[in-house]
Amino acid sequence: MSASWEIDLDGATHTVTVERSEAGKDVIRVDGRVAAKPLGSDEDERFITVAGYSYVVRRIDDSFELDVADAQVATAANVLLGQTVLASSKAAPISARKSSGIIGKIIVWGTIVGGVAMLMLMLQPPSYEKIARARVHHMLDEMKSGRGEEMQFAICLWQRNVKVLDNNEMGYASDNFDKWRREKELYNKGFTKFEIISSKVLKEEAVPTAVIGFSLDGVEYLVRVPDKKPISWE
Repeated sequence: MSASWEIDLDGATHTVTVERSEAGKDVIRVDGRVAAKPLGSDEDERFITVAGYSYVVRRIDDSFELDVADAQVATAANVLLGQTVLASSKAAPISARKSSGIIGKIIVWGTIVGGVAMLMLMLQPPSYEKIARARVHHMLDEMKSGRGEEMQFAICLWQRNVKVLDNNEMGYASDNFDKWRREKELYNKGFTKFEIISSKVLKEEAVPTAVIGFSLDGVEYLVRVPDKKPISWE
């Protein structure tokens, strides 16, 4: 059982793969490098970072899915994983007894603490600015055709940065997404090239909010991107 995805982020293409190891665990790699602790047979998801952006790999039956990760869920999962690694390291002082005195113990514990600190740093979710940039990037990628029947994922990302909405919310979001596109004459209008050109986080907002600038075939636009709320023109 294996899977592979290519992700375009900030002008670069990154490859995410999942492969079954000889030990029976599923190894996740980003651009050929192991990106997280392998998935055991009793685990269904793992959070990873791709070029500073947070994603989640999920095992569903006999296949895998890759989604943009929710920042709060990623934080909680990564902290828990770091705590698990730290807890498992409590057996390390046994090997320290083989070293010469207190200096050996200090070296061993320094290595353990440094390793856990590095792991925690690597697993930290990205800033909200990067989350907002990734959200707009993926939404625009889904909007390229301009055809309404192909806008399902774009609508969900525009509404609150998810891949799926229930039927009631989907109907409401679809109507408002069309109104939002019409404000800039983008309704049923496709484009061939898009680019994220600027981003900044607004301070003192009730929820994390970023202003993202992007261009569509050379025409520049500016949007306000509040966390888990609809995107609006700035």
